[in-house]
Amino acid sequence: MRTTALTLTLLIYSFVVFAQLDENGKLRIAIAGTQDGKSPSVVLSSAYNDDFLYDGQYINQYGFGFHGYQDGSTDYINPTNSYLSGYFGIDLFTSGTNRMRIHRSGHIAIGTLDRNINYLLNVNGKVLNKGLTIDDGQLDVIDSKVRVNRANSSDGQSPGLIFRGNDDDFIYDNEYVNHYGFGFHGYQDGTTDHSEPLNSYISGYFGIDFFTSGNNRMRISRNGEVSIGTVNRQPGYLLAVNGSIKSKEVKVEANWSDFVFEKAYNLRTLSEVEDYISKYKHLPEIPSEAEVTENGINLGEMDAKLLQKIEELTLYMIDMNKKVNQLEKANSELKRDNLKLHREVSDLKNK
Repeated sequence: MRTTALTLTLLIYSFVVFAQLDENGKLRIAIAGTQDGKSPSVVLSSAYNDDFLYDGQYINQYGFGFHGYQDGSTDYINPTNSYLSGYFGIDLFTSGTNRMRIHRSGHIAIGTLDRNINYLLNVNGKVLNKGLTIDDGQLDVIDSKVRVNRANSSDGQSPGLIFRGNDDDFIYDNEYVNHYGFGFHGYQDGTTDHSEPLNSYISGYFGIDFFTSGNNRMRISRNGEVSIGTVNRQPGYLLAVNGSIKSKEVKVEANWSDFVFEKAYNLRTLSEVEDYISKYKHLPEIPSEAEVTENGINLGEMDAKLLQKIEELTLYMIDMNKKVNQLEKANSELKRDNLKLHREVSDLKNK
């Protein structure tokens, strides 16, 4: 009986020293201490002295309390954190249902009790988040979707998937887009009568690369040059393709060659063309084989030059046709005169 009273007295003494019930009915617990087995907290009765040392203070393996901790988020001299500790895990309940479990290994399960050893956080349900940073890790979404709001007009607060630690936005069509990100923005280009069409976007300040099978297939440079089949941009060309192109139709805007039909056009004589070919081994105004091999051709410009030669050939043929007609006319006149002369000779012989 005396032993029981002594134990009760010690427990009450510990309660008075470590916790106090104030006049408002609040139970006040002191901050964790530096003495093993004497650190204030609310603990499991059978784990009274089962403490561990953390940041110089003893915390019970099964308890709730307060400890000092400085993580740099405040300039307060002695910040205090609340803690909840369970050696084999922690369960959080609402309405009699387990909503979240922190396993002994540190794996956290929300909406399920099952831990996934490959992921520190396993959520069996949807996640709504206004900001998410992944630092030296990964985010896997299984049988679900990541939903991102459209870009908005608030600098630094426009939704998107962006490069870690970067809030470098630029404004486009009155909405902020990140220099390093993926997201959605409103854009009307006249192809739809939808009142608020949305476009997907991907942005890279210094460029964008597209890969398949571990190989770079296309690059858009900072200046907007697009390179396909090569990572080397071609200054002066918006599109460079290192390979073949198959298309059902290609439209090229170019200056055309109808100036050949102007009266002031200086059409070379065929003799002049013959002399030029003999000297240079190619047609006038047409690049040589060596020039094409070195520099390639401008499709629009070359089509115009080829048309120029076709139109010149047409003029040559028109001129030749006129001369042929003249020769045919002269030949007909000669035939007629010859026939007349033949008749006159015949008449003289018959007299």
